[in-house]
Amino acid sequence: MIDAKELCANLTTDMIGTTAFGLNIDSLNNPECEFRKNRKMIFDDTIKHRMKSGEKRNDLIDILIELKKQCVDEDLRDFSEY
Repeated sequence: MIDAKELCANLTTDMIGTTAFGLNIDSLNNPECEFRKNRKMIFDDTIKHRMKSGEKRNDLIDILIELKKQCVDEDLRDFSEY
């Protein structure tokens, strides 16, 4: 029997990992992967690393960093609050 909810969660994790972070998560074969367990910390660490290194990958992280730079004086909430 296939758990459709878990299958969709794993597919979503893989898609977000690939499109937003440029990573190959492969949570379909490893549903207990570290990315799913630590996604908030990974997200924060990735943004900090990319801002410090200046590395560009033309992905969602680049867009979020650019948005943050444009809104320096704005009171932005942490992304995880939404």
